[in-house]
Amino acid sequence: MSILYEDGVATPAITLDKGTQIFDRMIIDKYQNSPNFKEYAGAFVSEMDLLFEQIERVYLGRFLKNAVGRQLDIIGIILGQERSVSLPIAFFGMSDNGTPSVPMDKLADEAYPADGGLFKDENQLAYTIVPLSDTIYRRLLTAKAFLSTKSTIDTNITYYALSMLLGSTPRLMTLNTSSTLGANLITNGSFDSDIAGWTDDGGGLGSWDDSTEYGPTLIVQVASDPGTVYQTFTTVIGEEYSVQLSGAKLGGSILGEAELLVNLGTAVGTFDLLTLASAPGNSRVISGVFTATSTSTTIHFGCTDISEDMQVDNVQVAQINPFNLGGKEIRMEVSPIDVTNSEIALIEYFSQYMVPLGTSFNVVKV
Repeated sequence: MSILYEDGVATPAITLDKGTQIFDRMIIDKYQNSPNFKEYAGAFVSEMDLLFEQIERVYLGRFLKNAVGRQLDIIGIILGQERSVSLPIAFFGMSDNGTPSVPMDKLADEAYPADGGLFKDENQLAYTIVPLSDTIYRRLLTAKAFLSTKSTIDTNITYYALSMLLGSTPRLMTLNTSSTLGANLITNGSFDSDIAGWTDDGGGLGSWDDSTEYGPTLIVQVASDPGTVYQTFTTVIGEEYSVQLSGAKLGGSILGEAELLVNLGTAVGTFDLLTLASAPGNSRVISGVFTATSTSTTIHFGCTDISEDMQVDNVQVAQINPFNLGGKEIRMEVSPIDVTNSEIALIEYFSQYMVPLGTSFNVVKV
């Protein structure tokens, strides 16, 4: 028995004498203990051993964890990832925003590409084409194959994919991002021409008014407690959602002692997820965050005083998407003990598969 390939990767064992084993089981008892016969037959059976070994190597070599050389290149074609990748070259000088274009750690001896400290020639490219070794190329293909099975990419998936890419998990690996929101899940949250999409439960009378000082709004007339005007929308269990809207007392900017109530629940009339209230005073933005526990969620509007009417506008409920960061920046901090400059360059190259086009992904040692 032997390992398939000697490159530090755990691989299946290859049988080196499969032909001999098969032949031994075919010998009748009369010749089982005949050394002369076995030696004579062995001259031919050894060729079968080699044939079976190569067949097994070719078969197992088609799997990503075992493939080497051209076999990896073929898998790369399937996954749309070439072995040669373009990695940025670090030069002296200043970037467009006035910061040094070469962090000090990129001038270390292990910097890769090994050109830290160069002054850029006007005719020189800002990147170099690097053919990856089998071991690193296999990690890159494994990480990309993992991401290709995911419909969305969150923080946990990113950490897992980067650990695949590095072949280990650094003792420090922190992602710093600014969360952004997905599409508004509310139908007609601006009430530009009507209140279509909203329903009252009989105690909360919803109407439309375009003569208020704030423009067209939903008017919540609470005829009885706890009357509400509501809308149900689709959610994903376990995901976080942001809620934001504007609220004020009808007919004036002062709410007095009355408060607009905003309740979210898993069903109509159920307030089990989030409760928000406007403080008495001027018109203001009301906001909060909740985690969905069902595939649908209902937002309700009410009031703490049935004698008051409230106006509501700019209602937004959106899923919080940490990596929906088009045009923004992600900063990843790693331990300098565990991650080399060449691995940092590879991470920044791989980030194209994790974040939208136009998002910068910078890795720094801390």
